[in-house]
Amino acid sequence: MNVKDTDLDKYNQKYYQIITLWAVLEGFLGGLIHGLHIPVSGLLVGSGAIFCITLLGFHFPEKGAILKAFVIVAACKFLLSPQSPPTAYLALAFQSILGQILFSTSWSFTLKCHLLAIISLVESGIQRLLVVYFIFGKGFMDAFDDWMNKVIGSFHISSYSLLFMILYLLLHLVVGIWLGNTLSRLLKIKRDSYDKNIEMLSTTGDLINNKKSSSWFWSGVLLGLLCFIYFDILNQKDWIYLVFRTSIFIIGWFFVIIPLFHKLMSIWIKNSHDNRYNEVQAVMHSVPNMLTLVKFFWQKNSNLAWWKRIKLFYYDLGGYFISEKS
Repeated sequence: MNVKDTDLDKYNQKYYQIITLWAVLEGFLGGLIHGLHIPVSGLLVGSGAIFCITLLGFHFPEKGAILKAFVIVAACKFLLSPQSPPTAYLALAFQSILGQILFSTSWSFTLKCHLLAIISLVESGIQRLLVVYFIFGKGFMDAFDDWMNKVIGSFHISSYSLLFMILYLLLHLVVGIWLGNTLSRLLKIKRDSYDKNIEMLSTTGDLINNKKSSSWFWSGVLLGLLCFIYFDILNQKDWIYLVFRTSIFIIGWFFVIIPLFHKLMSIWIKNSHDNRYNEVQAVMHSVPNMLTLVKFFWQKNSNLAWWKRIKLFYYDLGGYFISEKS
C-alpha cells in the first residue's frame, strides 16, 4: 500500500472516530452527568455536539464533511436515544449547518469557535422558550406574572416571565462564551501519550441512563403547578380553558408528534442507501470502544468539582483527537 493510500486510511479513520464520539456524546452524555445532579444538564449535553463539530471543522474543513457527519449522527442518535424529541434533531441540524458554514470560511479558528458556541447555545435556548410558549400560551405568562406579583410584589418589574426568559438566554450566552473560549484553546493542546489500548471496562451501567424517561412525571408536576397558579389567579372559566389547552398540547406532543416523528425516522433509516446504512452500522459497532475511551477521560478527574471536571474532560478528549494534521 502506498503512502497516499495510508494517509487516506488515517483520514477516514479519524473522521469516523469523531463521528462515533459525537454519537456517543449525543446518546449518552446525559446519562454520564446524570449522577452529578448538575443543573441545566441539557445545556451541557448540547455542548457535546459543538465540541465534535469543532473537531470536525479543525480536521476536515472541506465542503460537506460536517453535514455528512450530521446525517450519520442523527441516525445513530435515533438508535441510541429513541426518546429524544424532534426539537433535539432540529437543534442538531442548526448546529451542523452553522458549523459547516463557519468552518468553510477563512476566519480565525478562535472566532469560528466562539461564533459556533454562542449562536448555537442561544438558538437552543430560544427554541426551548418557543416550545414552552407554543404549548402553554400567553395565558400562562400572564397568569405567572400575576401570581408572582401577588406572592412577592412587583418590585417595579413589569413582567417576571420576561425577566426569567432574559436570564435564561443570558445563561446560554455566558456558557457559549465559556465554551467558545475552551474550544479555541484546543489547538494549543499537545496530544497526551494515552494508551489507546485501554482495557475494556463494563461501561453500560455508568454511562447509559436506562431509567425510563421522566418526561411524563415532570409534565405532571408542571401541570399541577399550572393548575395551582391558574386556580389561585384566574376565574373558573379561564382556569378550565388554560388547563384544558395545555393538556391537549402535552397529550398531542407525546401521543401524536413524537410517535409520528419516530415512525418517519425509522422509515428513513430503513430506506437509506447501502453506503449510508453501512456507515451507520460501522459507527454503531464502534460505540462500545468509544464509550470506554469517554469513561476513561471522565473518570480521570473524578476528584474535581463538576465544572472543572467537564472542562478537563473536553481538554483531554481534544488532546487525544488533535494531532499533527496530515
